[in-house]
Amino acid sequence: MANIKSAYLIPSSPLPVLQPDAKGMQPLVEGLDRAKKSLAAASPGVIVAYSSAWVAVVDQLWLTRSEMTGRFVDPTWHELGHIDWRITVDVPVTEKAVPATSEFGVTSRGVDYDAFPIDSGTIVFSQSVNTNDVPLVLTSNNLYHDWGTTQNIARTAVDAALSAGHDVSVVGMGGLSGSIFREGIDFDEDRIHSPEEDQANQKLLDLLVSSDTQAIESYVPEYNEAARADMGMKHLGFILGALGGSYSSAEVLGYGPLGGSGGAVVEFTP
Repeated sequence: MANIKSAYLIPSSPLPVLQPDAKGMQPLVEGLDRAKKSLAAASPGVIVAYSSAWVAVVDQLWLTRSEMTGRFVDPTWHELGHIDWRITVDVPVTEKAVPATSEFGVTSRGVDYDAFPIDSGTIVFSQSVNTNDVPLVLTSNNLYHDWGTTQNIARTAVDAALSAGHDVSVVGMGGLSGSIFREGIDFDEDRIHSPEEDQANQKLLDLLVSSDTQAIESYVPEYNEAARADMGMKHLGFILGALGGSYSSAEVLGYGPLGGSGGAVVEFTP
């Protein structure tokens, strides 16, 4: 019987891939490496994925092209170089999920053309964690969808994969606190932008480790305000929705700064 094998929160920032030797990046670089080993051990047939950096504003978008490759240059950190990437998509499973969202009032459609711009979170995940190129069921961050709708979308994607007989891993790609050093910073000396945002990040991570999903969901609105959180932490909502609203344990594999903003690698045990 197919099961959910593992789940992960990872940053959508490309900095750990573009600056892997910088001292400030080491907690996240090491965390991504630990997630890579965990994912390989879980050996899922499909990865259900959501990235806060893939922004949609009309329909819920899903990638339905079976294979894509490219070269990514980040618009913010373009001077740091490029990332060559490759991803594969489980198109049959995705095509089962697309019409299913109509059951809760969401219109979805597939995206299938070669030049479609793949977001930084998906690229970071493919190059640092999903190095065995497990096929994705990849969907977007629609700006008009709230936490609950995002959870429903996650459940739909997982149900489509499980019903096809695939073991599943889940990944939500996105950051924590959102402030950055606009004047730039030496990445060897990187830090969270303010003590207040660092404290808010730490409180959220402590709650994730506690596995108290009711406390997590109660804290997220306060956290979003205190930390200027990335996209209202809908990538976390996606993970919780995919896991059916509960999980047995979580471990913070890495936490650190990303040019002043916060990022974490967290592994959830279903």
